[in-house]
Amino acid sequence: MKWSDYELKARTAWAIITVGILALGGWLLAGCRAGERLESTYHHHHDDEAHEPTAEELAEAKAKAKEKAHELLEEIKQGADFDKLAAENSKCPSAKDGGDLGFFGRGQMAEEFEQAAFGLEVGQISDIVETQFGFHIIKVEEHRTDESGEVVEVRARHILITPESFLPAADEEAAKQAEKPAPPEEQAAEEPEEEAEPKPDPSESPWAAQIPEFPQLLADLRSDTQNVVTTALGQLPWFIVSGTPAQKAKALEELLAATRHKDSEIVAKACEELGRASIPSAGLQRMRELRSHSNPQISAAATSSLANIYTNTNNIAGLVSLLGISKADASAKAAIQLNMMGRKVVPALIEALRTSPEPTQRHAAASVLAMLCAGVSPQQEKFAELALATRHGWQDVKEVLPADLRVLPVFADAVVNDDSAEVREICAQGLGYLGNAWATPALARALSDPVASVRRRAAAALITVPAQQAQPALAKAVRSDSSAAVRRYAAEALGWIGGSSVVPTLIQAAGDSDPEVRRYAAAQLGHMGDRQALEALAALFDDPNEDVRWAAVVAVGKLRDRKAREALVHALDDPSPMVSHAAERGLQKMGIAQRKAEEFEK
Repeated sequence: MKWSDYELKARTAWAIITVGILALGGWLLAGCRAGERLESTYHHHHDDEAHEPTAEELAEAKAKAKEKAHELLEEIKQGADFDKLAAENSKCPSAKDGGDLGFFGRGQMAEEFEQAAFGLEVGQISDIVETQFGFHIIKVEEHRTDESGEVVEVRARHILITPESFLPAADEEAAKQAEKPAPPEEQAAEEPEEEAEPKPDPSESPWAAQIPEFPQLLADLRSDTQNVVTTALGQLPWFIVSGTPAQKAKALEELLAATRHKDSEIVAKACEELGRASIPSAGLQRMRELRSHSNPQISAAATSSLANIYTNTNNIAGLVSLLGISKADASAKAAIQLNMMGRKVVPALIEALRTSPEPTQRHAAASVLAMLCAGVSPQQEKFAELALATRHGWQDVKEVLPADLRVLPVFADAVVNDDSAEVREICAQGLGYLGNAWATPALARALSDPVASVRRRAAAALITVPAQQAQPALAKAVRSDSSAAVRRYAAEALGWIGGSSVVPTLIQAAGDSDPEVRRYAAAQLGHMGDRQALEALAALFDDPNEDVRWAAVVAVGKLRDRKAREALVHALDDPSPMVSHAAERGLQKMGIAQRKAEEFEK
């Protein structure tokens, strides 16, 4: 199918943004399916990065989960209510809806799950099905078939039992070791094998002749003489970076002492310089104390120092602790470094999103998770194709990972239950990036959120997530949401669902009070080519908004009948060249090439 200029302009701006965001993390996950197996790919690339359970622990956890699934299956066979068992036991977000996943097509679920679901008759219940997410019991409730009678979509419920989580905990001992200064022999190994000129010892410095007090510099650092301390802070950084091991240790000691000086500028300067080196745990503790100092200059310097130290040492726990802190751009620096470190940081970020009492930290953690875990679903690939997005320049990407669905249940829970609207909003956006049908129930519930920005983000996410199950909630949003932005995105999501059942709602949206909603409703109606929409579209030919008239004319141009031709002839006289040109192109596609309206009427 060829797409008009208008559709390529109006339908796909959001698609281009989506594709661009996915590319920011260093890869565009092109060609992957959100339902493909994740475990083997992830461990192949990251076995040396993350703490893993032993084989015995993993086997024991899987055995317990499988045993639990078998117990539930026996209860079902004995007449237990499937929906109730799903609500009480399933670890999927769909548990809140009795395990209902709505309709899904091929390529939208894990391979094993899809094969089992499409192999069941309506009303039939599967045996235990194992996927990378755990153990499933599937009940098929409805089929949709094509003209040949082949099943193309399945509506199913399921119960998901997952093995005990082995998310890597923070390795405190490793963190402590990372904070300790290297042993002398290791530090010595970092020195050049040969030095053109040996580093001077402080007590024998040639600067002594130029700075008479320098021989007493280190001893006098704790004095209250500001000039001496200032002079010292001008020399000690050299020792931290380029001195001998002994000089480095002494410089660290004296800089830490300077952080207790009565002059705030000296304390701030000492904090800044400490950020240039790996410092012992006592020094880190001092920086953490000063991060909460009442003096903003000292607080900012200590925060910046911590950000630099954690970045230089790849301290995951430390970087996560800085998320949400605006001072010294600490949160931004930490987010950038965490993104660069890859998916090994996902467990720590999930823990922060789940447990942090600070909404700003939860929001920042969710933002990084959304980028790291993003994937491309079949829906998103189609979206990019319609946007004329190409893979030009992506061929050099050597590692292509599928979406990391470990974050899906965490996002799904937060988008409904987090008490911060900003967190709910970013989690809805993250669910859209995952592109997985299991996100649909949570996004459908988010369409009733009291905050418009959350509802808008949920509606937008349902454009790139298989949204059949959310159709009632989307239709309600189009008809009655107080936010025009929500109504606009909901209309577009309905257009992607397609089918005659969404046409009446889109026709209603074509009469919306907001021009953007009318424009997108017209575009979706044109995409579906349903002739029952002709009257509503033709009515938009007199709309006061030029873009709305253009969208309506382009949509009518796809309807090949006499009434559509008559409407387009009328639009040739539109005062807007953009609209009249669209009408002429529509008529040309019908085999009519004259330009003047009176010629058509003859």
